[in-house]
Amino acid sequence: MPPVRLLSCLVLALAGLSLSGRQIGAQVFTVSTEQIEGRFLQFQPTHVELPKMHAGPFTWEALQRTLGSEQGYAMRPLPLASRGLDLVANGPLTPNGSDYVQELNSKGISARPGDRVTVTKITFRKDKLVLEFNGGPDLPHKYLRHLQVGAGMGTSPVVRDTGEQATGSRLTLLFPGGVPNVTGDEVKALLAPVVGFGEKSPIEAYVETLPPLLKKAVLEHHVLVGMDGDMVLHAVGAPAQKIREEDAGRPFVEWIYGVPPEKTEFVRLQQDRVTRVEEASVGSSPLIRTANEVGDYWQTQSGGGVREREVKLGDQSEADRAAQNAPTSAPPTLRKPGETLPADKGPQQPTMGPVQFPTDTGHTSTQ
Repeated sequence: MPPVRLLSCLVLALAGLSLSGRQIGAQVFTVSTEQIEGRFLQFQPTHVELPKMHAGPFTWEALQRTLGSEQGYAMRPLPLASRGLDLVANGPLTPNGSDYVQELNSKGISARPGDRVTVTKITFRKDKLVLEFNGGPDLPHKYLRHLQVGAGMGTSPVVRDTGEQATGSRLTLLFPGGVPNVTGDEVKALLAPVVGFGEKSPIEAYVETLPPLLKKAVLEHHVLVGMDGDMVLHAVGAPAQKIREEDAGRPFVEWIYGVPPEKTEFVRLQQDRVTRVEEASVGSSPLIRTANEVGDYWQTQSGGGVREREVKLGDQSEADRAAQNAPTSAPPTLRKPGETLPADKGPQQPTMGPVQFPTDTGHTSTQ
């Protein structure tokens, strides 16, 4: 799937296509890139004490036993890209900053913060460990899928394409100067800012990626105005019912929790942000909250917020239309270069006129 997500769809004026012949006006749709919270644009290197001795054959075997099929939780969005992420031991992560956002938006996201990931492959090199999670970002035998063998008129692919898509990610742990004689626990500590290992529930793993205010609200199962959809799901779970409506022409979705006469909570989301929370109980007035309750959290996230660009159809400028028109030039002709016709010399010059066909006499000739 392309690495860009469509948050609002193209609204076509279908009524303008009816037999009434009314002209369609300018059409507008909005495309939004993937939201990447600003806290993920910053990276804090680890400080793990590493052994001085270089790794040997027993190191590789021990790491394979310790890390193979080990499960952890994504601590930041992991890109679905063949290159993946490069993490220097006790050093920086690349890509980082705006390049990290571009990688996620162009390639797509393999795992979101708090998602469970499994180490499915480990490759050892002299100065790095390459770990693939959830099957990695490449299909197995991706090159053999393009080869066919056979004799005569029939051929068949070496590896048949089943239509499956790769959904995993890749992380390369780099050791300048060579891989030391590290243990599995030391490797896990080095990977902790990207993938956390340990006995955690999905909610515990997710809230570790949140700041204290939101972490407390999620653990207390409390919805705040300003949360996004993922935070609401981790706080109170999936709603019993969803209703899609419009308010002043702006679409929204209402998540409903609880069934009367029990306490019922209505959570309204617009563009994946909670804009209204209504708590209703039998015998008491509804409690409605619409004011922002997460402070300047989204404003301070340099990579957060909803970044939109508006695309208008049929609303081009004169310069745009001129650039799309064919260049003005003489019409095509069968004349040779420099050749003239009698008509070019003026209207008095005799020229051949249209062919006159005989009028229909009403008789049919047979041959």
